[in-house]
Amino acid sequence: MLYTLTFPGHCPAKKSLYRQGRGRLYFNKDVRQKIDSLVWFAREQWGDRPPLNVCENIVAHFFVLHYNADMDGKWATILDVLEKARVIRNDNMSVLAKASQDCRKEGAEKTVVEIWSPEHPLFETGEGEPF
Repeated sequence: MLYTLTFPGHCPAKKSLYRQGRGRLYFNKDVRQKIDSLVWFAREQWGDRPPLNVCENIVAHFFVLHYNADMDGKWATILDVLEKARVIRNDNMSVLAKASQDCRKEGAEKTVVEIWSPEHPLFETGEGEPF
Protein backbone atom coordinates (compact mmCIF):
# COMPACT_ATOMS: atom_id res chain seq x y z
CA MET A 1 0.00 0.00 0.00
CA LEU A 2 1.27 3.48 -0.83
CA TYR A 3 0.96 6.32 1.67
CA THR A 4 1.86 9.91 0.72
CA LEU A 5 2.54 12.71 3.21
CA THR A 6 3.10 16.33 2.14
CA PHE A 7 4.88 18.90 4.29
CA PRO A 8 4.57 22.52 3.11
CA GLY A 9 7.42 24.96 3.53
CA HIS A 10 11.04 24.57 4.51
CA CYS A 11 12.37 21.33 6.03
CA PRO A 12 15.31 22.18 8.32
CA ALA A 13 18.38 19.99 8.69
CA LYS A 14 18.48 18.15 12.00
CA LYS A 15 21.95 19.41 12.80
CA SER A 16 20.64 22.99 12.55
CA LEU A 17 19.07 22.46 15.98
CA TYR A 18 22.29 23.73 17.50
CA ARG A 19 24.26 26.82 16.63
CA GLN A 20 27.64 27.87 17.84
CA GLY A 21 28.43 31.18 19.45
CA ARG A 22 31.09 32.39 21.86
CA GLY A 23 32.67 28.94 21.86
CA ARG A 24 29.48 27.19 23.04
CA LEU A 25 26.58 25.33 21.43
CA TYR A 26 23.13 26.89 21.70
CA PHE A 27 19.73 25.30 21.11
CA ASN A 28 17.95 26.88 18.14
CA LYS A 29 14.31 27.31 19.21
CA ASP A 30 13.13 28.36 15.72
CA VAL A 31 14.34 25.10 14.18
CA ARG A 32 12.75 23.06 17.00
CA GLN A 33 9.42 24.82 16.39
CA LYS A 34 9.62 24.10 12.66
CA ILE A 35 10.34 20.39 13.32
CA ASP A 36 7.46 20.27 15.80
CA SER A 37 5.15 21.72 13.14
CA LEU A 38 6.29 19.00 10.70
CA VAL A 39 5.39 16.38 13.34
CA TRP A 40 1.95 18.00 13.65
CA PHE A 41 1.45 17.89 9.84
CA ALA A 42 2.41 14.20 9.82
CA ARG A 43 0.04 13.34 12.68
CA GLU A 44 -2.77 15.26 11.00
CA GLN A 45 -2.31 13.39 7.72
CA TRP A 46 -1.68 9.98 9.29
CA GLY A 47 -4.74 10.11 11.55
CA ASP A 48 -5.31 7.33 14.07
CA ARG A 49 -3.66 4.57 12.02
CA PRO A 50 -1.18 2.43 13.94
CA PRO A 51 2.52 2.92 13.13
CA LEU A 52 3.94 0.83 10.31
CA ASN A 53 6.16 -2.05 11.43
CA VAL A 54 7.69 -2.69 7.99
CA CYS A 55 8.29 -0.32 5.08
CA GLU A 56 9.33 -1.71 1.72
CA ASN A 57 10.49 1.70 0.58
CA ILE A 58 10.43 5.32 1.73
CA VAL A 59 11.23 8.09 -0.74
CA ALA A 60 11.50 11.74 0.27
CA HIS A 61 11.20 14.35 -2.49
CA PHE A 62 12.63 17.68 -1.32
CA PHE A 63 11.47 20.66 -3.35
CA VAL A 64 13.95 23.45 -2.60
CA LEU A 65 14.70 26.99 -3.73
CA HIS A 66 18.48 26.43 -3.92
CA TYR A 67 20.63 23.33 -4.37
CA ASN A 68 22.95 24.22 -1.48
CA ALA A 69 20.74 22.46 1.09
CA ASP A 70 22.04 19.78 3.48
CA MET A 71 20.24 16.72 2.12
CA ASP A 72 21.48 14.28 4.79
CA GLY A 73 20.32 16.63 7.54
CA LYS A 74 16.89 17.05 5.92
CA TRP A 75 16.59 13.26 5.53
CA ALA A 76 17.43 12.74 9.22
CA THR A 77 14.78 15.31 10.13
CA ILE A 78 12.10 13.57 8.05
CA LEU A 79 12.87 10.16 9.56
CA ASP A 80 12.69 11.64 13.08
CA VAL A 81 9.41 13.38 12.23
CA LEU A 82 7.88 10.12 10.92
CA GLU A 83 8.94 8.31 14.08
CA LYS A 84 7.72 11.01 16.49
CA ALA A 85 4.39 11.23 14.64
CA ARG A 86 4.03 7.44 14.96
CA VAL A 87 3.90 6.89 11.20
CA ILE A 88 6.73 4.34 11.43
CA ARG A 89 7.63 2.26 14.49
CA ASN A 90 11.26 3.39 14.34
CA ASP A 91 13.82 4.41 11.75
CA ASN A 92 16.28 1.52 12.00
CA MET A 93 17.00 -1.07 9.32
CA SER A 94 14.51 -3.61 10.71
CA VAL A 95 11.67 -1.29 9.65
CA LEU A 96 13.15 0.43 6.60
CA ALA A 97 14.06 -2.09 3.89
CA LYS A 98 14.94 0.65 1.38
CA ALA A 99 15.07 4.41 1.68
CA SER A 100 16.05 7.17 -0.74
CA GLN A 101 15.76 10.88 -1.35
CA ASP A 102 15.94 13.31 -4.20
CA CYS A 103 16.04 17.05 -4.58
CA ARG A 104 14.20 19.21 -7.10
CA LYS A 105 14.49 22.93 -7.60
CA GLU A 106 11.05 24.55 -7.43
CA GLY A 107 9.48 27.94 -6.83
CA ALA A 108 8.10 26.95 -3.42
CA GLU A 109 9.64 24.69 -0.79
CA LYS A 110 7.87 21.52 0.31
CA THR A 111 8.62 17.88 1.07
CA VAL A 112 6.65 14.92 -0.25
CA VAL A 113 7.23 11.53 1.41
CA GLU A 114 6.04 8.33 -0.23
CA ILE A 115 5.90 5.18 1.92
CA TRP A 116 5.32 1.72 0.48
CA SER A 117 4.28 -0.86 3.04
CA PRO A 118 2.88 -4.39 2.73
CA GLU A 119 0.79 -3.72 5.83
CA HIS A 120 -2.86 -2.82 5.59
CA PRO A 121 -5.07 -1.74 8.51
CA LEU A 122 -7.69 -4.40 7.73
CA PHE A 123 -5.10 -7.17 7.99
CA GLU A 124 -3.87 -5.88 11.36
CA THR A 125 -7.35 -5.85 12.88
CA GLY A 126 -8.47 -9.08 11.23
CA GLU A 127 -11.63 -7.42 9.86
CA GLY A 128 -11.25 -8.74 6.33
CA GLU A 129 -9.59 -8.24 3.01
CA PRO A 130 -8.82 -4.87 1.38
CA PHE A 131 -10.87 -4.14 -1.70
